[in-house]
Amino acid sequence: FILKVLHTKVGNYVSLKAQLGILSNAIAKRIEQRKSKN
Repeated sequence: FILKVLHTKVGNYVSLKAQLGILSNAIAKRIEQRKSKN
């Protein structure tokens, strides 16, 4: 039971990290587009 909970928490953390990575990549691309326009 404890292992299953730990595994779920790790999975949630990994997916959260992945979402944050995608989000930061999207923001970085927008910033680069703004810089290239100026």
